[in-house]
Amino acid sequence: MSRLKQLIQEVHRRSLWQVLAIYVGGALAAALLAGCRGDQTLGPTTGSVEVRAATTGADLDPGGYTVAVAGRQASVATNGSVTFADLPIGSHQVTLGEITENCNADGGTVRSADVIAGELSVVEFDVMCTRLPPLLMFHSSRDGEFDIYLINEDGTGLANLTNDPAHTDWVADWSPGGSRITFASDREGNSEIFVMNRDGSGAVNLTNHGAWDSHPVWSPDGSRIAFLSDRNGIDSQGQTVNGKTFDVFVFNADGSDLLDLSTNPDGLDDGPTWSPDGSMLVFASDSALFCCGSDLLRVNADGSGLTPLTRTPQREFPWQWSLDGSRILLTSAPGPDVLVVNSDGSNLINLTNHLGQDTEPRWSPDASRIAFRSMRDGDADIYVMDAGGGGLLAITNNGDT
Repeated sequence: MSRLKQLIQEVHRRSLWQVLAIYVGGALAAALLAGCRGDQTLGPTTGSVEVRAATTGADLDPGGYTVAVAGRQASVATNGSVTFADLPIGSHQVTLGEITENCNADGGTVRSADVIAGELSVVEFDVMCTRLPPLLMFHSSRDGEFDIYLINEDGTGLANLTNDPAHTDWVADWSPGGSRITFASDREGNSEIFVMNRDGSGAVNLTNHGAWDSHPVWSPDGSRIAFLSDRNGIDSQGQTVNGKTFDVFVFNADGSDLLDLSTNPDGLDDGPTWSPDGSMLVFASDSALFCCGSDLLRVNADGSGLTPLTRTPQREFPWQWSLDGSRILLTSAPGPDVLVVNSDGSNLINLTNHLGQDTEPRWSPDASRIAFRSMRDGDADIYVMDAGGGGLLAITNNGDT
């Protein structure tokens, strides 16, 4: 019997409102029942993938790698992991990127991951790195404007990395591990900070600013870069200082999270130098806020704790921290002379105290000796002395150093 005939018969036995109540109530109950059954079948519709990187060998890139999954990208440490959540169910390609030339992923850089609803899938990459060949890096104008060159320690294998005779590429610095190079270049109209691979490929402009940005220096862990910039431009009286005022800036190695460390309103800052653990920097400043010459200032890498280390009429310039972070080598003009100071600013000592233009000091690995360049014999030669200034020895004597 059709539902319509049933309704007609019901109308004869009941009032119309009673029939409608029965019919609508039944439909509502059926809908509610269907909804309940639907709730029982609903569940997770996405899953997650954890990507793990394990790297062994020598000269590991402290910058780590990139991982791409389903159109999304993230960074992963050389020995670390990253998780991609809320991925659609199904098979996805996982790609490990930015592997340096001295490293190889066992089995290649691409894996397949099966994403299961509500579950975590794990993908692993085992990377092996070999030691990079020792190379010396320098800038030279031998081919026109300044370019950046590499050469083997024995003088062979000279290579021009930038090879741009129409523009200036200079003041380069190795990344920790030696896989990347940061440098300054005016190739895009004004001085900018760039990063490129060890072989000169893949140059990227990190600053993209109309200011003069230069003298980049990697942090010890390779995650950040310090540099000089005149982007603040004007002193406290609204006047320019030697064209513009220069501050010390830092940002991440990809150019993000820019931070002005010195915020010097009326002077020039120069020579940013990282502490061995990357927690602090020292730099020279001639700001009248501190003293009377160009003094050394220390600042935390987050911009806090700006502290003067020297307060003298001379012009000081920082060169290198000792590996244990306890002392800092610097030069002071006039002279210049080689000095040392504790990292808290105490015990400033002139180690050379000579009129022979002593400069560019460097610690030996164990900080027991100091090498420096001097004109004390009428030409430029390399000298070595004890950390206390004694035991002076000329190790070159050719006038061409």
